[in-house]
This record gives sequence, C-alpha cells and structure tokens, in this order.
Amino acid sequence: MEGTNIKYELLNHSHLKSLCETHRSIFRSTVSTDFFRVKYGLDAQNVTIYSFVAIEDDQVVGFIGGIEQSYSRNEDQIRIVQTGDYMLLAKFRGTGLFDELYKYLLERCKVFKIDVLMAFNSMQTYKVGKRWEWVDIRDFSRFHVPVASKYRAKLIKLLHLTKLRERRFLNVIEPFLISMDDGFIFSGNKYCCEYNEDLIKMKSNYNKVCLRIENCVMIIKYAHVLTVAYLQLNDQSDLKKACIVLRKIALSTGFSDCIFHVDSSSLEAEQLRSLFDEKESFKLSGNKLNHSIEISKVQFNLFEMDII
Repeated sequence: MEGTNIKYELLNHSHLKSLCETHRSIFRSTVSTDFFRVKYGLDAQNVTIYSFVAIEDDQVVGFIGGIEQSYSRNEDQIRIVQTGDYMLLAKFRGTGLFDELYKYLLERCKVFKIDVLMAFNSMQTYKVGKRWEWVDIRDFSRFHVPVASKYRAKLIKLLHLTKLRERRFLNVIEPFLISMDDGFIFSGNKYCCEYNEDLIKMKSNYNKVCLRIENCVMIIKYAHVLTVAYLQLNDQSDLKKACIVLRKIALSTGFSDCIFHVDSSSLEAEQLRSLFDEKESFKLSGNKLNHSIEISKVQFNLFEMDII
C-alpha cells in the first residue's frame, strides 16, 4: 500500500491485546488474549509461527492466521499450513492490504518448505481463495442427528441455563470419555495428521471431549450444539447404535442439535449416508506449493480445522 505507514509483522505476544480489540470491532464479540495465544501456538515449544498482522499507528488493522500441521504415512510426510482467522478493518477493504498479508504468509511457507497452504472454507473465505487462484482439494459433508426443537436451545439461553447444560453433559458422558492421546486411529494407506503434544494442546481447549461409543471414536465440541469434529470407525464399530446413544445424551442434557462433519469421500461418510440426509459442509481449497505430493491420499478431519 503505497503512501501509508502500514507495517507487517509476525504475530507475537505484544500484538494480542490490539488483536482482540480488532476482533471485537469487526465481529462484535469478545475473546481473550488466550484465544489467539493458544490457537496460534505462541507458547508452544516446537511450533513455527505463520500468522501475520498489519499495523498502523501501533494498532492491529489486519490479520491472517496460519497453523502448521504434519500428515504422515510410514516414513513419508506432508507439511500443510492451514489459514485461520481472516480480519481486516472496514476502512482498509479494497486497498490490497489483505493480499499483502497473504503474500507474507505465502513467502514464509516457501521459506520453510511447506507442501500445501490451504483452508477449511466458509463461503466468504472460499471466494478469497479463488482470488488467490487456489484450487479445490476436498469436500466435506454435514449430517444432522435429529434431537429436539431449536426452540429448546433458545429457551435454555433465555433462562441462562447454558452452564448447567454443560455440567450435565460432562457428567452424562463420563462412561464414554477417553483421553485424546488414546483416541486417534491411523490408517496405513493414508497420510494422517500427527497429533503431537503441541497440536493437541492448541486444539483441545474450548469445550472439546473425546469419546468412544460402540467402538466409534468421536471428538465432540459442545457449545450451542454438539459438533462431531472427528470420527473414526473400525471393524467393531456400530455407528447406528452410537448415534442412538449420542442422541439420548443430547436429549437428556438439553442440546437440540448434533451435527457430524466428515470428509465426503470417507468410509464414515458412506455409513452416515445410510442413516441420515447428507448436506454440503466445508470446502477445502489451497495452493499446492509442492506438486509432487499426493494430496488425494491425505485423511482430513474437521478437528484439524482452525475454529474447532
């Protein structure tokens, strides 16, 4: 941006307070500095920072988040940086500032020999990726487990019973609860995400639990709905029975909706199609920096998405 005093810097602790203020200004919601500090690995021991801020007069006016994840199969590895939050104050829209942030992120990915720069897209971020000439990588599907009327959720919020609902939920799921360290199943013929200590710490905050129900491993985010962000099945899994149990859990604890988000090409999606109606979910798109890798052989889960 010629003629301005905009500076571009790697995210660090000194930016967090201003970043939270920018988030509140754009989204009209408040998050703590811990949200960005944990999510983007500022305190992690072995995490490379890929997130950039744009600064004017010591205030953050733009931000693009990036999180590195490694996917392994035997001795082979694919390194992916997933973009996270996109933020830009209204007065800077149409100025090219956000494209400049992207260029800094892209260059850093090249320096650290990242194979793919990508995103789990909403409609808005999908359009931004198209502007950067990103290509489609994978489609996700959404499956709703019918539980109760949505008016139930509105009533719980109106009566300020959200915390009570969460406590009841955590009590009811106790027989199914397992450690996230024990929950991940790796497929021998696909590249699977390396859930190391740092990544689990970055991902396991903000109301997430790992359950084993009828030999189905699920990571569930509990907020206003139950979102199944990770689902792995084996030969002993009974998904139909697991969904019946999950519906009973939701019904007894006050949740009105339970939603699965899975890779449309996966075995899990195939089994869910036999139980529930399928709808479109997120699209994965990105910039393939290393053209020799086989991105079609990577197993993706919604748990790897930045907001989950």
